[in-house]
Amino acid sequence: MIWLYATCASAILFGIGGFLLKVGSHKNYSEASMLLGLYFVGSVVLYGMLLRNGGIYFNRDLLGLSILVGLGSYFGNAFLVKAYDTGPACLTAPLMSMSVVFIILLSAWTYNETISHIQYMGVAIMVIAAVLLGINFKNTAIKNKMWSVFVVLGIIFLFLREGGLKIAFESGLDNVMVLFWGYIFASALAIIAFLMDTKTFSILSKKNKGIFLGAIIGVFSGAGMGLLAYAITLGPTAIIVPLFSARNIITVLLILIFFKEKLSSLQWGSIWLMLTGLLLIS
Repeated sequence: MIWLYATCASAILFGIGGFLLKVGSHKNYSEASMLLGLYFVGSVVLYGMLLRNGGIYFNRDLLGLSILVGLGSYFGNAFLVKAYDTGPACLTAPLMSMSVVFIILLSAWTYNETISHIQYMGVAIMVIAAVLLGINFKNTAIKNKMWSVFVVLGIIFLFLREGGLKIAFESGLDNVMVLFWGYIFASALAIIAFLMDTKTFSILSKKNKGIFLGAIIGVFSGAGMGLLAYAITLGPTAIIVPLFSARNIITVLLILIFFKEKLSSLQWGSIWLMLTGLLLIS
């Protein structure tokens, strides 16, 4: 059951990291600065993990999946920050868990993993919760209509990240190695975004604080993703990924403690319904 402990630890680390992204958004830190610090330090953490297991290597087989995971990770986090900037974090974090639905379908239909009736019930509850949130979309806490676009794009790219790791494992590749090169690719994207972002140069102090906060998040992200990649090599993905998605429960609880967001009763009900679905899936 080592995979279970690794997955739980991964979810906790990532949940804290997701909360810190909200903190950076709340303080108006540059998205480019935070992601630069995140992926640079995250790459270093993953490099340290690989050194303990015999070092790093690169070949043609790693290229495609590393790019897929890197794109999914970078843009998944970028759209998450944008969603935090334009709407309530208590809605954003649970909705990002919808990527787990696609992972379950990938595992069941492509790799014939067994999905329990309880897990399917959890998926159905999450879909119902998402529909209810859509019905009650108009709310003063949502700053503009682009919020829903950012959430949908975030879900898609997070699915690419976690689905890419699943495909890598099924292809016989080292998940941590794929993740490391994915983070290197994401670091390159972060550098480009940082250099092109005029906001990072207009507010020097906030730029430095954004990089520093991103570096802290990078420790949680690198360690969390490394543990997730390790867990996938040992246990059933159809259980591991949903359990990992419980990271958003931790993020929501931290947001509820430290931030006060105004939501309607239906939205609060939808949030708890979605978290219930996550628990059933996990």
